[in-house]
Amino acid sequence: MSVRWAIPLLAGPVLALALLPTGAAAQGTHRCATFTGPGDNLVHSRNFRVARVSCATGKRVVEQCRSDGAPCHIAGVTWRCHANGIPGEDRCTSGPRVAEIFWLD
Repeated sequence: MSVRWAIPLLAGPVLALALLPTGAAAQGTHRCATFTGPGDNLVHSRNFRVARVSCATGKRVVEQCRSDGAPCHIAGVTWRCHANGIPGEDRCTSGPRVAEIFWLD
Protein backbone atom coordinates (compact mmCIF):
# COMPACT_ATOMS: atom_id res chain seq x y z
CA MET A 1 0.00 0.00 0.00
CA SER A 2 1.40 3.35 -0.96
CA VAL A 3 1.28 6.36 1.33
CA ARG A 4 -1.11 8.27 -0.92
CA TRP A 5 -3.72 5.47 -0.48
CA ALA A 6 -3.24 5.30 3.29
CA ILE A 7 -4.42 8.88 3.89
CA PRO A 8 -7.95 8.40 2.45
CA LEU A 9 -8.29 5.12 4.31
CA LEU A 10 -7.45 6.81 7.60
CA ALA A 11 -9.56 9.89 6.86
CA GLY A 12 -12.72 7.76 6.51
CA PRO A 13 -12.79 6.49 10.14
CA VAL A 14 -11.78 9.92 11.48
CA LEU A 15 -14.58 11.61 9.51
CA ALA A 16 -17.03 8.96 10.68
CA LEU A 17 -16.09 9.66 14.31
CA ALA A 18 -16.64 13.38 13.76
CA LEU A 19 -20.14 12.71 12.40
CA LEU A 20 -21.33 10.54 15.30
CA PRO A 21 -24.33 12.08 17.10
CA THR A 22 -23.94 13.51 20.57
CA GLY A 23 -26.31 14.35 23.40
CA ALA A 24 -29.90 13.21 22.95
CA ALA A 25 -29.22 11.90 19.44
CA ALA A 26 -26.57 9.56 20.82
CA GLN A 27 -29.15 8.20 23.25
CA GLY A 28 -31.35 6.88 20.46
CA THR A 29 -33.63 9.82 19.68
CA HIS A 30 -35.51 9.17 16.49
CA ARG A 31 -38.42 10.58 14.55
CA CYS A 32 -41.68 8.66 14.44
CA ALA A 33 -44.39 8.71 11.80
CA THR A 34 -47.28 11.08 12.33
CA PHE A 35 -50.59 9.50 13.21
CA THR A 36 -54.24 10.36 12.77
CA GLY A 37 -56.57 11.32 15.56
CA PRO A 38 -59.09 9.02 17.17
CA GLY A 39 -62.36 9.06 15.26
CA ASP A 40 -61.03 10.88 12.19
CA ASN A 41 -58.36 10.58 9.52
CA LEU A 42 -56.71 13.94 10.19
CA VAL A 43 -53.15 14.49 11.36
CA HIS A 44 -53.17 16.60 14.52
CA SER A 45 -49.42 16.80 15.20
CA ARG A 46 -45.91 17.04 13.78
CA ASN A 47 -42.34 16.51 14.99
CA PHE A 48 -43.16 13.36 16.95
CA ARG A 49 -39.89 12.02 18.41
CA VAL A 50 -38.93 9.44 21.00
CA ALA A 51 -35.77 8.35 22.80
CA ARG A 52 -35.16 5.01 24.49
CA VAL A 53 -38.75 3.91 23.85
CA SER A 54 -40.64 2.62 20.82
CA CYS A 55 -42.79 4.88 18.67
CA ALA A 56 -45.85 2.82 19.65
CA THR A 57 -45.22 3.41 23.36
CA GLY A 58 -44.44 7.08 22.74
CA LYS A 59 -47.75 7.42 20.89
CA ARG A 60 -49.61 5.97 23.86
CA VAL A 61 -47.79 8.39 26.17
CA VAL A 62 -48.50 11.57 24.20
CA GLU A 63 -52.13 10.57 23.61
CA GLN A 64 -52.99 9.47 27.15
CA CYS A 65 -50.89 11.64 29.49
CA ARG A 66 -51.84 15.20 30.38
CA SER A 67 -49.28 17.96 29.89
CA ASP A 68 -49.68 19.39 33.41
CA GLY A 69 -47.00 17.24 35.04
CA ALA A 70 -49.42 14.78 36.61
CA PRO A 71 -47.99 11.25 36.79
CA CYS A 72 -49.21 8.86 34.13
CA HIS A 73 -48.53 5.11 33.99
CA ILE A 74 -47.78 3.65 30.55
CA ALA A 75 -45.77 0.53 29.68
CA GLY A 76 -44.98 -0.23 33.31
CA VAL A 77 -43.31 3.10 34.09
CA THR A 78 -44.42 6.51 35.35
CA TRP A 79 -44.34 9.37 32.86
CA ARG A 80 -44.66 13.12 33.40
CA CYS A 81 -45.50 15.49 30.56
CA HIS A 82 -45.00 19.25 30.43
CA ALA A 83 -45.57 21.98 27.91
CA ASN A 84 -42.14 22.69 26.47
CA GLY A 85 -42.34 26.50 26.39
CA ILE A 86 -43.92 26.72 22.92
CA PRO A 87 -47.73 26.44 22.73
CA GLY A 88 -48.60 22.96 21.47
CA GLU A 89 -45.19 21.44 22.19
CA ASP A 90 -45.20 18.70 24.83
CA ARG A 91 -42.27 16.77 26.31
CA CYS A 92 -42.89 13.60 28.30
CA THR A 93 -40.17 11.89 30.31
CA SER A 94 -39.67 8.79 32.40
CA GLY A 95 -36.06 8.62 33.52
CA PRO A 96 -34.01 8.47 30.30
CA ARG A 97 -37.12 7.81 28.15
CA VAL A 98 -38.53 10.72 26.17
CA ALA A 99 -41.56 11.33 23.95
CA GLU A 100 -41.96 14.75 22.32
CA ILE A 101 -44.68 16.08 20.03
CA PHE A 102 -45.98 19.34 18.60
CA TRP A 103 -49.79 19.41 18.59
CA LEU A 104 -51.36 21.42 15.77
CA ASP A 105 -54.74 21.87 17.49
